[in-house]
Amino acid sequence: KMEKVDAHVHLHGTLPGFVARATADNVRLLTINVNYSDFPPLPEQHRDALALRAAYPDRVAFATTFDAAGSDQSGWEQGVKRQLTDALDAGAVAVKVWKDIGMQQRDANGRAVMIDDPRFTPIFRMLEQRGTVVLGHLGEPRNAWLPLSEMTINGDREYFKNHPHYHMAKHAEWPTYEQQVAARDRMLDQHPKLR
Repeated sequence: KMEKVDAHVHLHGTLPGFVARATADNVRLLTINVNYSDFPPLPEQHRDALALRAAYPDRVAFATTFDAAGSDQSGWEQGVKRQLTDALDAGAVAVKVWKDIGMQQRDANGRAVMIDDPRFTPIFRMLEQRGTVVLGHLGEPRNAWLPLSEMTINGDREYFKNHPHYHMAKHAEWPTYEQQVAARDRMLDQHPKLR
């Protein structure tokens, strides 16, 4: 009988059975789009999120995202601003920034592109001005920088065993946990009105 909110799901497709179960169990859902190779491409995730929100406006909300790839290219900033504006105007309740920033993207000099990189400043300024909620999955839990045998949570052991490209103990070429957190903190210091 108590209303519940699952604030972190990744829904793809029409899912009538899933949403019927959520309705029966009195669960509202926030589906979050992320630039993850195990998921459908971002345009497809966006299309599905819009369709689910339209079909179940009292049950499903969505968070949009953007692709950080190409952020050093001319026109990238304007394209991302337009895409985010369109998604927010269509009903997105938040924007997700994901670990591809800091763990996958490199600049022309081969340096990891971190969340406090100036190329993201105009994006965060726009989101500040709109009062948009920003969700962040930056870096990974500290366990990602430990050997599997030293991890403190079985779920992390399983995840990083099955996703070795994110097991940072094997990837000294990417920033450390402390560098990830420091970049996040610098970005937040630069954008004190960001929600």
